[in-house]
Amino acid sequence: MTELFSDGFESGDLSAWTDTQIGTGGAVTVESTNPHHGTYNEQAVCDGTDGTWAACYKTFAGEAIAYARYYVKFNSIDITSNTRLEILALDDGGYQERLSAILFNDGGTIKWGIRVVEGGVGTNHLGTHTPVVDTWYCVEIKRNVTNNQQELWIDGVSEVSATVTITSNSTTIRSGIVYQRTSTSGNTHYCDCVVVADAYIGPEAEGGQQLFTLINMMEY
Repeated sequence: MTELFSDGFESGDLSAWTDTQIGTGGAVTVESTNPHHGTYNEQAVCDGTDGTWAACYKTFAGEAIAYARYYVKFNSIDITSNTRLEILALDDGGYQERLSAILFNDGGTIKWGIRVVEGGVGTNHLGTHTPVVDTWYCVEIKRNVTNNQQELWIDGVSEVSATVTITSNSTTIRSGIVYQRTSTSGNTHYCDCVVVADAYIGPEAEGGQQLFTLINMMEY
């Protein structure tokens, strides 16, 4: 596995990221209240504004096969019936060629899923499990242009996959609330331990980043 980017927000700011995307009623900050590991984490907040976003993004060299993983905890989940909330994405720098991990309100039941967009046309593919608030989840997505494969893992278990034909290489990861389609009261998410790689990443080992740091020190 070749790591393309990683950030646990331990700088205390968003300096490792290329920039932020903030829509009406949105905000992205680094705080120290809800870290998954270490001291700091990203906080993404959107009020009840429809069609808004609050995310940070990082660009990297184009990859035909890319994986993105982060940990997310939902302080609130508010999604209007039969609409979506995009929370983690890989794309080519724009919204018309994108893979997003989503939460989807399927007739009153919130489900994990993925949204695949090619040429501006998006399709939703839903899993079966329901996320809840105040719980950390390891969320990982795969965007494989070479083999037209898309997949979502939750805590290391495949939740849903698709085989939509896609064309442009991934160059950007987005973390936070990538897109809030419709909401009544808004959403607040905490994100941490972000990694982008060219192969499956998986959940952190027990002990998380602290364990990986110790191993790296022993190797040198």
